[in-house]
Amino acid sequence: MLCPASPEEAGLFYAQTPERDEELGTIGHVRIDFGYKGKEFWHTWWPRDPEELNTQEFRDELDKVVNDLRRGVLKDLSSMRRYCYGSAGKIEGGSCCQNYGFTLETGRYIYRLRCNPTEGDYQAYLSCFDKQAQRMGLTEQGHQRLRDAADPALPHDYLNKRIQETDFFQLNALAKRLAELDTRGMAVFEGLVCMDIQKGGETIPIGSLIDYAYSGDCCHVMEDIVTDEELGMFLVENGFIPEAEDLSDRTPVWPPPMTCGIS
Repeated sequence: MLCPASPEEAGLFYAQTPERDEELGTIGHVRIDFGYKGKEFWHTWWPRDPEELNTQEFRDELDKVVNDLRRGVLKDLSSMRRYCYGSAGKIEGGSCCQNYGFTLETGRYIYRLRCNPTEGDYQAYLSCFDKQAQRMGLTEQGHQRLRDAADPALPHDYLNKRIQETDFFQLNALAKRLAELDTRGMAVFEGLVCMDIQKGGETIPIGSLIDYAYSGDCCHVMEDIVTDEELGMFLVENGFIPEAEDLSDRTPVWPPPMTCGIS
């Protein structure tokens, strides 16, 4: 069933950047025009994704969706006009005339139909999205950040296992946050992950990983500190060990020198 687009969805019916297409799980779009006198049906497929999303399952469903739409809104130009003018699907963004947007959702895919019911132009664009890829919503940069966060001594299947077991919406939130981090933020994240791994647990909950990704302001990154002694001096000098405030700066001598009494 076609549902009219909301004003907030209007941007999804137009061309996106490659990065945004990847986040949305965009497969491609069908460009449609009704030809001479609005009674024909010409269409062209435009891919907008890595080819692996364009599966036979998707192509079979797309054929069925298009054939069903051709019995109604896509039957011809007159039918499109009647359908659009009697709907609540007006969307902003058209260059020369009012456009209309409608969404059809199936078990695996989302179809967004943009209608331009005027002569002398392409009358429709049917954009297709894979909901499973959309839920993952991971750019290659996000994938790489997740892989790099693992301890180099461990195989990367550690995070692959977490990805298989976790909620994709949380994973999406984590990947987007990691893509926002600068070098210092990633150093904090990697350090916290490594500390957690060293505790011996088999997995780290996705909630903990998200917390680590937002913990940059709570941690100090001291690249010049590499020994326990240097760490101790940093902690003392910056007031992290209150008990050490009254200690002398002099280096103690042990054992203390012996004194001899003269009777």
